Amino acid sequence: IAQTTAKNMNMVGGFGGSQAPDAEVVKHLESLKADILKSHNEARGDAPLSGFEAFEALECRTQVVAGTNYQVKVRIGSEKFINVQFHVPLPHTGQGPQLMHVTSE
Repeated sequence: IAQTTAKNMNMVGGFGGSQAPDAEVVKHLESLKADILKSHNEARGDAPLSGFEAFEALECRTQVVAGTNYQVKVRIGSEKFINVQFHVPLPHTGQGPQLMHVTSE
């Protein structure tokens, strides 16, 4: 019988543990970059950014649903980070990634 601890157990149906983003995650983020910037600017409430100083995925978590939900921590400046959540539908739908929301840290 395998033993598990609370530290390494994931909630059934919930997001998994943090992992390094792979090339697929980076590709999805790049395809959503304009939408991410727009959402970030709308949430800021002050002078909008014309672009990000940096755009580097640092860690990600996934949740399998009818497709996959992603939560990704992204560095957008030297000490500036955002959290991006997006959904990638199942391949048979023919739909691309869909931005869910962006929050600042």
